[in-house]
Amino acid sequence: MAARLNVLIATSIFPNSEEVNKGIYIFHQATALSKYCNVKVVAPVPYFPGRLKSKTYGLYSRIPKRETIDGLEVMHPRVFITPKFGRYLYGLLYALSLFHIMSGLKRNFVPDVIIGYWVYPDGFANVLLAKLLKLPIILGGRGCDVNNAGEDRIKRIMVSWALRSSDRVMAVSSNMKQKMIQLGVPGEKIAVIPNGLHEIFVKHAGKKGNARSDDDKKKTILYCGRFSSEKGVEYLLKAARILKEQNVAFRLLLVGSGAQESVLKELATQYDLEGIIQFEDEIPYSNVPALMCSADIFCLPSLREGWPNVVMEALACGLPVVASRVGGVPELLVDERCGMMVAAENEEELAAALSAALKRSWDNGSISATVKERSWDKVALEMLTEIKQVVGR
Repeated sequence: MAARLNVLIATSIFPNSEEVNKGIYIFHQATALSKYCNVKVVAPVPYFPGRLKSKTYGLYSRIPKRETIDGLEVMHPRVFITPKFGRYLYGLLYALSLFHIMSGLKRNFVPDVIIGYWVYPDGFANVLLAKLLKLPIILGGRGCDVNNAGEDRIKRIMVSWALRSSDRVMAVSSNMKQKMIQLGVPGEKIAVIPNGLHEIFVKHAGKKGNARSDDDKKKTILYCGRFSSEKGVEYLLKAARILKEQNVAFRLLLVGSGAQESVLKELATQYDLEGIIQFEDEIPYSNVPALMCSADIFCLPSLREGWPNVVMEALACGLPVVASRVGGVPELLVDERCGMMVAAENEEELAAALSAALKRSWDNGSISATVKERSWDKVALEMLTEIKQVVGR
């Protein structure tokens, strides 16, 4: 029997004791891959002095330097960064901060390959370190790390260099692969490996949760995710205002957290959505299936996406989806059995699609069948194929 390969996963987008949902999909990949390889994780966090107080950065001082998460050994080295300025230096600062721990690993865990997620600054730093340590490197693009690369010339240069300098690149969708090619990455170097699906969602398929409204005539539109600008939640609120003006009976449930939360709450007041809209805090990942099964329609009004797992999870629960036609969404909503797609940043089109979806009868079993076979174990085996090719080469 061949010896198991040693895989070092390096990314700042990973769960920790203070941020249990952060990078949950990378965590699922790592856990699945650990069935076939020896996996260790380096998940750096920003350095923040424990004696100082900050609502935004204070939690980083409480994160342990090492912890075990579901059997995975995770190291949290500190990275010195300058918040909100000097972002062009982040990649170099990451590399300098991680060099000691990465080089030290070679004494008791010699990696056969580094897998880096989030192309800048993490991936950029990982490529620098891989070259210094003479190790093969695979980079995985997730979403905004690639989608936003073209917005700034210097960042585009850094992202392009990191992707082109890696031994292999993983894209979560065919759409992302094309964007990587536009950044100068040879197409034959890119493997398209979409994310997987946790079995807890498949187990909930077809289960209808408790209604959240006393009025059974009102169906629930659900959004669950970050409250950030690229998610386009403001357009969902604008669409809700249109539906209200059209006397459509519905409820809107927004679950999550993020920088735009206060802005969205102000818009809800401005649009007079009281009694229709409800905000709830971010919930544990294990509670998301029951939440989805309590809704009637899932909506993702994003401006940009990579591979939106939340759409995949909603479909697995048998929940029809109305989403923007961006990123990997067309690769998930393969036909009208699953839901409807609309143009991004278009509240009129979004309102029309939501109105139609609320009136329509959906086959929950057919919806679930379109995604339920895409397990994380399949993802791990596809990754293992790429890893072996890189290590062998």
